[in-house]
Amino acid sequence: MASRTSWFELSFMETSTPETSEKTRKGGATTEQEMEGHVKGTCDPCVFFASVRGCVKGIQCDFCHQDHPAMNKDAFSRPRKDRRRRMKKTIIEHLSIEDVEEMHTALQSEARRHPYIRMIIPLFLKQTS
Repeated sequence: MASRTSWFELSFMETSTPETSEKTRKGGATTEQEMEGHVKGTCDPCVFFASVRGCVKGIQCDFCHQDHPAMNKDAFSRPRKDRRRRMKKTIIEHLSIEDVEEMHTALQSEARRHPYIRMIIPLFLKQTS
């Protein structure tokens, strides 16, 4: 049976390696296990890490704080207009959550649902900062 390719491998042109990514978690280094998941492409990138605000959780964050290459827009199909509208509405609703930790968890959950959402969340974070 052939192994399935993760959405991460499909969505990005290349994967970062520890040698090409000098940046580690803000406030501390990543563990060996986290680095292994990052190199394999099985990590879950933090939606706040690359934003202007940065991730307020620092080393307490459960998501990957390594540099990730730009998304390859051709690797996934763009959702239809109505679905994109609903996705954007959901992101806006999550950004209005007062509790930062709850907002972070909600946005991470949405980012896991579709590569398009992961691609547009940083655009919304840039607008709100």
